[in-house]
Amino acid sequence: MADPQIEVIRPIRPDEAMDLLGVKKDGFYARLKHLGIKLDKDDDGKTYLSQAQFDQLEALGEHIKTTGKMEGFPDSNSALTVNQDGSLVGSAVEFGEIPIDQPLDELMQQAGRLAARRITAPLHVVHAIADQMTYEDLPDNLRQEVDTVRRQVANPPKFQAQPIADDLLSQWREQRSQASEPTPAA
Repeated sequence: MADPQIEVIRPIRPDEAMDLLGVKKDGFYARLKHLGIKLDKDDDGKTYLSQAQFDQLEALGEHIKTTGKMEGFPDSNSALTVNQDGSLVGSAVEFGEIPIDQPLDELMQQAGRLAARRITAPLHVVHAIADQMTYEDLPDNLRQEVDTVRRQVANPPKFQAQPIADDLLSQWREQRSQASEPTPAA
């Protein structure tokens, strides 16, 4: 039975989000305002974004790259918005009422980028953790592997040329003696 995949959800700090999005502070807060996103605070009083909010900002960034402006991207005045927990809220809307002014290929690219980020996010977290780990942080079985490799590097096996030479010379002599024996007539 396979283990179910566990998605690691962590808050994204504004500075990290600005770096990932490639925007400065003014642009970042202008985008938050356009989307109607209010930053939550953790127990330490530090502000953060949820993954759903970050995804919204990323989608807005793609829209800006495509159109050169924020206008035309769904904002807090749209029929549907994303809550802090990532759920959609707003009035019920028929699909025909939602104006889609982008070609389908562009929408699929944007959706694909968001999906790719969700899929690869745990791998980025694993790499970030690994970058900070020391020998003392390793589980016991991995410490043993490291110790084994360290011992092998510190004390490499000695190369024994004589037994190899003896074996090769014996093979050579045997081949020569078989080649010099007369073959029986048929």
